Amino acid sequence: MISNTKAVMSAFVILAAFCLLPVTPAAAENLLSLQVGTYSPGSDYPDNKDNGGDFGIFYTNTNRRVGFEFGVHGYKTKLTGESDIGVVGTELLITFQDPMASIQPYAGIGVGYYAVEVENTSGLQQRHNGKGIVGEVGVRGYMEGLFIGFQVKGFTNDSNEAAGRMPKGSDYGGVSASIILGLIF
Repeated sequence: MISNTKAVMSAFVILAAFCLLPVTPAAAENLLSLQVGTYSPGSDYPDNKDNGGDFGIFYTNTNRRVGFEFGVHGYKTKLTGESDIGVVGTELLITFQDPMASIQPYAGIGVGYYAVEVENTSGLQQRHNGKGIVGEVGVRGYMEGLFIGFQVKGFTNDSNEAAGRMPKGSDYGGVSASIILGLIF
């Protein structure tokens, strides 16, 4: 919990720095971003869950108020003393933003398709797929050819297979908070 708090506080400090940076109007059409942050498992996980890491690589089109985002999103967590759970998937979202804003708040909603891998402490590995709904809110600040931002993403990842202590029909989703760095092209 403390590491999550530190990560969120660090992200807020970076966002506050936006006010001090000289920014230019975005006029960005295409963004390539790297997202790195923390992941908090959803309520279907057993009580002995740990927070984990989160990453993403995304292409985003922002030349209109309604754009789109497509990329790879992954996260990892641990059921304390039992299993490691790693997930990698693709997500497609419709985004909403002001295309000319220097400091650009945005929101998005879409779908994801995920590959789930569960490795028990005994070495047993289980793999299966899940699909879900993705929602995100964030803010981007533009500089010459680059941008930086902060994003909170909530997502479901429903699977029809049981793995470890996760019963059949479990949701492997959760919430992530990420810092975003990227290129404008």
